[in-house]
Amino acid sequence: MAIAEKTGVDREKFCRFAALFSRISADRKIISILERLERDLPMSGVHDPETRLLISEMILKNKTTEVQIEVLRSEIRQAFLRKGFSPSVW
Repeated sequence: MAIAEKTGVDREKFCRFAALFSRISADRKIISILERLERDLPMSGVHDPETRLLISEMILKNKTTEVQIEVLRSEIRQAFLRKGFSPSVW
């Protein structure tokens, strides 16, 4: 955060980036759990179309969030480079 402030990156933008990064990570874990659940349900004779719909909605939302984070990542990276700092590898 200190380097981000030195480069002129808005604190709110950097915090938003961090929050989105955490959200994507958590959502990926949840999607993985739901996909595993969906795979195991047919073996038990249970069919749950709501689970597939939930997974699809989460994947779509996650893709939208990934686009947002890439825009922020690019803006932050450019600010770092303009001030001569090496951007962190995210």
